[in-house]
Amino acid sequence: LFEAGPCPTPREQRRASPTRPRHRLRGASTMGVDVGGGLLAGGAFAVSITLHFCVFGGTFFGGKDGGFFLAAGWASTYITPDVGTTLWMWLLCMLGDLVFVVCLFVPLVGPMSEILYKKSVGLTVYWRVAIAYVLHSAWIMFYTAEYYIVSLFFIGGHAVVLVSLHMTINMATVQSACGYFMFAAPIAIKTAWIFVVGSVNFFMVWGEYGHMYHKFAGPTELTVVFVVGLAAVSCFVC
Repeated sequence: LFEAGPCPTPREQRRASPTRPRHRLRGASTMGVDVGGGLLAGGAFAVSITLHFCVFGGTFFGGKDGGFFLAAGWASTYITPDVGTTLWMWLLCMLGDLVFVVCLFVPLVGPMSEILYKKSVGLTVYWRVAIAYVLHSAWIMFYTAEYYIVSLFFIGGHAVVLVSLHMTINMATVQSACGYFMFAAPIAIKTAWIFVVGSVNFFMVWGEYGHMYHKFAGPTELTVVFVVGLAAVSCFVC
């Protein structure tokens, strides 16, 4: 009889087994890109940008009366920014949106790869971003056509979606400077600006029904309340 060697311990047998699957290290995460979700958000963004430039160029309603700049030929509001500020804010928001959409196609690792799949009301970040762009596209068409009541519903829905996105994607959740500039900062800037735009739209509804104060829509006292609220919101989200 041949003398058998020492019997390996169960731990050594597990190490030597070629068929035993290796478990993923705790905390490790695979890179992933949701191409379908990215295309959905990117397509909605492309439509929104196209409509912006069509309105700005006068192809639709906003070119002649300045609707793109949040003003009308017959009225303005106390909180309507000047033309230069409005233009630069739109460009800054568009740049932030572009960065956000491009980064949706970047392979991510760790918590950042999971945050885009977090759901609110059953919708992932991809779907909420697409809905936000669609609502904004509808808003700019109705607002520049001076259908202020209808546009108020769209900008209100847009603000709600952006708030849900900000609750999902912010500095506390991304936990990195890179993630902040890729995702959180564009959402924060857009949220703060849309609250300003929505407030202007709200006061234009007042003006549409004849509540004018020296060619400014809305009462002064209520405007002060809105200005304080907008400052608080901007400080919170940014």
